[in-house]
Amino acid sequence: MRDGHVPVLKYKDKTCTVVGVYADDLLVTGTEKSAVNAFSAEVSLLSIKDLVVVNKFLGLRIQLDGSNGSVLDQEVTIDLLLKEFGMESANGVRTPTGDERNEDNEDDLDYLPTRSAKCDSSVKTFQSLVGSLLWIERCKRPDICFAVHKATRQTHKPTSKDWKTSKRILRYLKISKGLKFHLNGVGSTTEDIRIECWSDADFAADKADSKSGSGCVLTMDSAVFLW
Repeated sequence: MRDGHVPVLKYKDKTCTVVGVYADDLLVTGTEKSAVNAFSAEVSLLSIKDLVVVNKFLGLRIQLDGSNGSVLDQEVTIDLLLKEFGMESANGVRTPTGDERNEDNEDDLDYLPTRSAKCDSSVKTFQSLVGSLLWIERCKRPDICFAVHKATRQTHKPTSKDWKTSKRILRYLKISKGLKFHLNGVGSTTEDIRIECWSDADFAADKADSKSGSGCVLTMDSAVFLW
């Protein structure tokens, strides 16, 4: 979990139980099925609805495949977002960003109004769209991380150009909504766990302030866990 939200871990003998908490939702897993069952028995004393094997959590669709791991996607969430912003029939694009060079003169910028009709461009609708895109990115879409975080910098005073670039991200998600996030299963305990970090950076590519940008992806046994 990101942004300081650390799951609760319980160790007993050689087993580990992991409990993820978000508001009033719990997601439980562990190294042994017996440990998960024991936790479920303990919390059954409370008024909690046990949905047994997870298949949906916070907008994520989850498919468990035994020792092969799990597969996550947000296709339903993306479809709902396309409908909310009237972009069900929009043309898809193959990249989340275009060739935005940030060379506009501030005096020539077309700032969005504070409020407008639903699905029309306004500060409120821009903030709503960017917030939804940020949630999708944080759950399982590292491919839109750069584009979304660039859009979040403009939420206080967005322009019509910012609105257009944020909708481009949604158009990209439209044709890539079928991408699935695969978390590998547990390998042999005799093998060493391999953690790799991939990083890259540009140099003064942002023409607005001449700042450089950087990014990284961390994998554990080829499974992405941080970006």
